[in-house]
Amino acid sequence: MKKILIYICCLLFLIGAVTATTFTRTVPSQVNPGSSFSVTYNTNNAGGNWGVLIEDDVSGGCTPAERNFGIMTDEPSYSETKTFTAPSSGSCTFHGNYLYTGSTGTQDEIDFPDATITIGSAPCTPNWDCVDWSTCSSSCTQTRVCTDTNSCGTTSGKPTTSQDCSGGSCSVPCVPSCSGKECGTDGCTSTCGTCPTGETCSAGSCVESGEKTCEEIKGCEVYQQCNEEGDECEMAGWVWLIGGFFGFMMLMSVMK
Repeated sequence: MKKILIYICCLLFLIGAVTATTFTRTVPSQVNPGSSFSVTYNTNNAGGNWGVLIEDDVSGGCTPAERNFGIMTDEPSYSETKTFTAPSSGSCTFHGNYLYTGSTGTQDEIDFPDATITIGSAPCTPNWDCVDWSTCSSSCTQTRVCTDTNSCGTTSGKPTTSQDCSGGSCSVPCVPSCSGKECGTDGCTSTCGTCPTGETCSAGSCVESGEKTCEEIKGCEVYQQCNEEGDECEMAGWVWLIGGFFGFMMLMSVMK
């Protein structure tokens, strides 16, 4: 019985460890003199309604010299980004803590690890971090946000943030085409016009009933017919049938 209780306690401890609420602060390692840079505060695995009070002091000339703000939400994961400005030289050190209040009212105060940013004239190398592409929009494009975690203040090497796509709610509009036509389909869902009584539409033109067919007007060969739009000749259906028949007969003779 004692072994079972020990096992249950260990299991509960592991579950609690896996689902423990975590707080992190992401600070770039190097930024350009006088540039603006971002610091991100992340919360993960929070449960129920929770809140956190963050106090961050910054030494070394970065402004503002402190950030004090609170978050109250019921989202299990949450990110908050704050902007700072670097001095002309030297370095800045972030030293702060957070006070977490859980859904049960319990509170924990934990220090963030100190983080130092180098302010120098050395070239800053962008480190682009992109989120997933958005769903395909009705205009058949999708976008994403790419952030330079080193805050170099340049777009050098930045991945593309917009691209064409298909699927989703994408709907490519049909463009009607009635050039040179007075009747017949416009290639979409409408027509280019209708013929008066006693005339029929042939190859996009109105002709008197009983006059030349579309094939005659277009000069189609004997083995051709007009396509559905009536604007060009294509292989007649009976030609395909005959070809298929002879192909089948040849196959049967080979198999004997």
